Amino acid sequence: FIPHLVEKSVLAKGRFRELFSNLIRSTAHMYPVQKYGPLMMQMVDSSRSKKSRILALNECQRCVEASGLQGIGKKGLEIASRCIDDPLVDIRTASLDVLDKVLEYMNGDTKRLFRACNKLSEKGIALIKERSSKRSKANHDDIREPPKPASP
Repeated sequence: FIPHLVEKSVLAKGRFRELFSNLIRSTAHMYPVQKYGPLMMQMVDSSRSKKSRILALNECQRCVEASGLQGIGKKGLEIASRCIDDPLVDIRTASLDVLDKVLEYMNGDTKRLFRACNKLSEKGIALIKERSSKRSKANHDDIREPPKPASP
């Protein structure tokens, strides 16, 4: 039922897209995260629709936020790492977002992430390292600069 709902939601127009989106979110709250995440990753792996894959990856990101790596499982992590090599930029970006959340869960340990991903391309490794360094630099800048006082 859920994969069918995701497929239909990306085809809907206007307010119906919003209704489908709300329905998917409410379904996600009723379904256990440990089952919902792998189901979405399966959708990423099997769907031919670019929009469906992006929506499923975004849902996977929410699952990782909710329960860490258990939200998508080991197989889901491998699917997300394969999507980094996708020729479509939107899918690659959504996949990097998922892996970035997993990396956050792993306390920024890129070596641990690379071991967990198993077969990660050189391009994927470079993209993850680049994003990780940008995030750590942004966090470091936030820590160093004290807040500026408001001007009267």
